[in-house]
Amino acid sequence: MTIPKRTSMEVRFNVKMVIFILLFFGLASVLFALDEEQVYKRRIVWRGNENFYRYAVEIQKSENGRYRGLMREYTTTTFLTVSLPEGDYRFRITPHDILDRPLEATQWIQFEIKPAPEQIITESMDEKDTAGENEQIEVIDIIQSPENNEQPTDNDEQPTESNEKNSARLNTIGISAGTDFTDPMVIFALHGTYAPFRRQHIENIFFKAGCDIGLISRHEDAEKFYSLYPYINIGYFLPFKNRGGLFACAGAGYITGSYQFSHGGTAKLNYFTANVTAGANIIDAINISYTFKTDFTGVSHQTTVGYVYRFKQRR
Repeated sequence: MTIPKRTSMEVRFNVKMVIFILLFFGLASVLFALDEEQVYKRRIVWRGNENFYRYAVEIQKSENGRYRGLMREYTTTTFLTVSLPEGDYRFRITPHDILDRPLEATQWIQFEIKPAPEQIITESMDEKDTAGENEQIEVIDIIQSPENNEQPTDNDEQPTESNEKNSARLNTIGISAGTDFTDPMVIFALHGTYAPFRRQHIENIFFKAGCDIGLISRHEDAEKFYSLYPYINIGYFLPFKNRGGLFACAGAGYITGSYQFSHGGTAKLNYFTANVTAGANIIDAINISYTFKTDFTGVSHQTTVGYVYRFKQRR
């Protein structure tokens, strides 16, 4: 069997084809390398809070004097490492509470990416714990906890009031008025709450103490009547996404009081009572509640409406 010989023309054609293919892929590689934009690694670090569930990090890039959204990422840590090309940027942090609801964001913080950025030296424990020994990363900024940042934002995005929902530990004092539908027909109440816990999942638990002052009896022959009901409860507050929330509590108290009848007789009230209360707080100021009370021989149903003043407790 003989192998056919290739002509010189065929050999020259194959050589040209190989050279063309090499030049094509070489040129494509050069163009791709020229088109690929140089990026620089940066780390954004902030001081967080153990009561936050996670953080949303927004980054915008300046183009022709206006900022446009570039990225938005979530993290449960207090830092985020990003790779960005040269340019002017800004970022802000939005913490989420334990129910994963967004709270008040920080101000926008501007930063610049340059080909040869000046390294920022920091003693932040967050950077020491998270940066590798051989990792060359510039820390863009270190800010305080989002809820403590009181500097104003840009004119186009003014911050809203935190609505106090970012802290369920809100202590209150308040007054209410209502009725027991039997005796007493009119009730005035003084009350206050205290929420001492700081740990997640139990920070919404509160203690409530108060005193109901009852007047006016439904009995026609009762010329004078009064009652006092000091009590203490333990409860739970479930905040709305905006201001206000739902609450429920239970506890016990001691009723004392007196009747004076038109025929000259008197009667004293002295007994323990258990109670269960459920209600809603509207715009962090108005309480509407229903209370079921029993001394285990009878029951009563009480409704009240009142005003509460909330003290925001700093973390």
